[in-house]
Amino acid sequence: MATLQKEDIIVYNFDWRPRLFYEKLEGQRWTPQTLLAWSPSGHYLVSGASDGTLRIWSAETGRILQTIIKREVSITSAAWSPDERFLASGSGNTACIHEVLTGRLVRTLEGHTGKVDSVAWSPNGHYIASASSVVQVHEARTGAILRTLEGCGNVAWSPDGRYLASCTTTATLIWEAATGQLLQTLPSLSIWVWAWKEGKRRKEARGSLLAWSPDGRFLASGGAVYQVGSWQVVRSMPGNLQWSPDGRYAVVGLCSIVLRSEDARFFEQTAILIREWEAATKELVQTLEGHAGEVNSVAWSPDGRLIASGSVDGTARVWDAATGQLVRALEGGRGKVWSVAWSPDGRYLTTGSRVWGAETGQLVRALDLEEVNSVAWSPNNGYIITGLGDGTLHIWDAAGGQLLRTLKGHTGYVLSAAWSPDERYFASGSSDGTVRVWDAAAGQLVRMLAAANSVAWSPNGRYLATGSTDNAVRVWDAGTGQLLRALEGHLGRVMSVAWSPDGRYLASGSEDRTIRVWNAGTGQLLRTMVGHWRDVNSLAWSPDGRRLASASWDATVRIWDVSE
Repeated sequence: MATLQKEDIIVYNFDWRPRLFYEKLEGQRWTPQTLLAWSPSGHYLVSGASDGTLRIWSAETGRILQTIIKREVSITSAAWSPDERFLASGSGNTACIHEVLTGRLVRTLEGHTGKVDSVAWSPNGHYIASASSVVQVHEARTGAILRTLEGCGNVAWSPDGRYLASCTTTATLIWEAATGQLLQTLPSLSIWVWAWKEGKRRKEARGSLLAWSPDGRFLASGGAVYQVGSWQVVRSMPGNLQWSPDGRYAVVGLCSIVLRSEDARFFEQTAILIREWEAATKELVQTLEGHAGEVNSVAWSPDGRLIASGSVDGTARVWDAATGQLVRALEGGRGKVWSVAWSPDGRYLTTGSRVWGAETGQLVRALDLEEVNSVAWSPNNGYIITGLGDGTLHIWDAAGGQLLRTLKGHTGYVLSAAWSPDERYFASGSSDGTVRVWDAAAGQLVRMLAAANSVAWSPNGRYLATGSTDNAVRVWDAGTGQLLRALEGHLGRVMSVAWSPDGRYLASGSEDRTIRVWNAGTGQLLRTMVGHWRDVNSLAWSPDGRRLASASWDATVRIWDVSE
């Protein structure tokens, strides 16, 4: 694949599988908040930039056909009239209408007191919606304000003109256009972007644009795509999306990014998230909802009947794996529940520092700890290992709850822990970027693996899998520490890795919102599953290896069919 330059504006074929093409549209530097919109015929594109200019391009040749200079205020949005005679654009606290052929300013739409983030033309051309902290619906011919909708940000009309969708960093709202009645409120789906501030590149949340598919079946909003009607997330996207009129192409731009030369690869990787999405959710079996905050951990009971999940809402929940129904909610722990784990015999469930009876839901024991970041039972049910935010590991007698040993070495949060099947060793992964392998009996450090923060031991004990901060999954020889292979494809940190029960497959979850399943022996990517709209933090295989549970910061647990 060619390396993308800062000056490139990329056009993607929406039907590719792993195939990608792009056109380099010469003449406009990639500057913060570059906006793109197709003309209704699909023959033209418009871009608006922070230098205050609008440029109209030929979508076929990439040539600039018209440049409209507004003022030294960043262009935040642009929209074509249905007949392609006019362009509406937002900049500062006003929206403007320009004639496309001449570039002449026709009308200024005033009334907003904040930055106009979005403009949208109704399908019949009679109205324009402009959005800042509120959405205003204007008569296009006169500019008169007809309606004001409170609490809104970006805005888009449905293809039939019946609905307005609006999106902020806190909610996506669906309105009836004729009456202004609020019909649907969807969860917060802000996108995450990299921005340079005070000399440092930082990850920040941004509100996003919205776009209805031409057939009205999908709504792209805030880094996700919804199925209209059911309002289920069917696709995750890396940024703002606009559709071509026939629905076959999509233009994606990341808002508020200052690109430097060293960011070219990051942008290239992020762009690769575009996928054909009719098959995107075929593996999704169930979505388990009920947590009031990010879900950090998920675990399947040894008999396959139950699924446990732990959340920052301070609860652990136990679900019926077959029906998705909530069996019980376990509360009363110390703060957030970062990790859950079943005892290998299935009799107990550990949620952070608390041990519960699996069948009764009664508290059996409380370990003398504050918040626990990771927890794992030894294969023979005799020991529990806990990892803490101060970098320490604690080994406990599972039967009596006595602390047997404290291990130090990590300099960051201990995010994951895993025992070897023979119980001679255990591994710990930390936010300090290392995985450490310890001798369980002696409590001595055996070896350290770099560039990793999550870890899982293969069922046969011969291999370790690690998830890395550099977006890769790595497979290591557990006996020697030799790197055997690196599995690349994720576009964000790998938050979790999990071996299938037969050891043939590896699953990985990432902050890029995807789950990937790999052939553990060859490293071949077998499938990519999309549905979560925030980081995927934890994975767990069903005991029969036919299903995979994933936990995400979107407050859900999802169950996937991974049978061949």
